[in-house]
Amino acid sequence: MPRVLIADDDKIVRIMIKKILSDFKCEIVAEAQNGEEAVDFFIKYSPDVVLLDLKMPKKDGIESLKEIKAISKDAVIIILTSVSDMKEIEKCFDLGIENYIRKDLGANEIRRIFEITCKKMSEKLDKNTADNACDA
Repeated sequence: MPRVLIADDDKIVRIMIKKILSDFKCEIVAEAQNGEEAVDFFIKYSPDVVLLDLKMPKKDGIESLKEIKAISKDAVIIILTSVSDMKEIEKCFDLGIENYIRKDLGANEIRRIFEITCKKMSEKLDKNTADNACDA
């Protein structure tokens, strides 16, 4: 069961993501409202997957991403963004994200992206603990 940290300054987005992820066997370990909380909660809860908004107060997603990757180079991070600037998204891939989700996508597409990312994550884990990690 993947343990998930959701980091977005918009409460409605966090609620929407939680609702979409309820189809998966996963545990929401924490919800961060800003980049500082995202890093702190990553340290505190060691989630398997981080859904990280790019534009947040106190510390933006890029800075949070860099700090989380410095703590754990194997951290699985999916960027949440309303930005369609591919240069910024490419920068995030260069920094080690697994995938990105545009906030304007429909729920089915967001589920599909999460599932693809979870399957990649499962392939990296010990087969005994990962067999059914992301079944919807």
